[in-house]
Amino acid sequence: MNRFVMFVMAIALSFVGCTKVQRYENPSPNHVATVRVWIERDKHLPPEHVLAGCELWKDKGIRCVQVPNKEQASIRVNAIFRNCATDPDGLTTLAYADPGGGVFVIVDCFTDNKDQIDVKKFRTVLGHEIGHQFGIWKHVPKKCEKNNVICGDALMNPHYADAIDFITPVDSLAFDARELQRAVVSYDGEEPTFNMPQQHEVDGCTYTTRVSAPQGRPLVMPQ
Repeated sequence: MNRFVMFVMAIALSFVGCTKVQRYENPSPNHVATVRVWIERDKHLPPEHVLAGCELWKDKGIRCVQVPNKEQASIRVNAIFRNCATDPDGLTTLAYADPGGGVFVIVDCFTDNKDQIDVKKFRTVLGHEIGHQFGIWKHVPKKCEKNNVICGDALMNPHYADAIDFITPVDSLAFDARELQRAVVSYDGEEPTFNMPQQHEVDGCTYTTRVSAPQGRPLVMPQ
């Protein structure tokens, strides 16, 4: 019964707020879980902005703390040094996530020609990639079609949108229906509600955007 109600809510929520994207708000979540995050030491991965991206999920009871060692971490954030290039299809890869806790940020996509970071985009993309690590491995479709039970405007849409730098009610539904066997965090006593795919059946996430790549200086792997 609960699952059926949740799916009906998903359809309804996708049609709310045609001109303004709704923000999901729940300042007093019933459950709280702490996520341990290791961040590679690099000036292009400011810990306060990485943690702020993780904390976009705070209204779902997520609390994020930085730890000094990879072995202690549930999520590991790494810098990737390569040019931020637009592919022939017009898409630009900003970051990607691998099952098991890895988040990889193409730092050139977030810096300008003065090496300054676009904080809003950085936090938003980190929130998206970390959302995958919470078990939302399937992107939320922006367009609602008859086979989509959770759809609409969401941080977990496949493409970056400047207007969505927070989680939406649709993200909340996707979180509630996440793949617990492939999530880095769960609440005490939480059990999966449906059959999950095996690990080899789900690819990692590549987060893309249709926004032109910034014209910053090329970044190279340090020697």
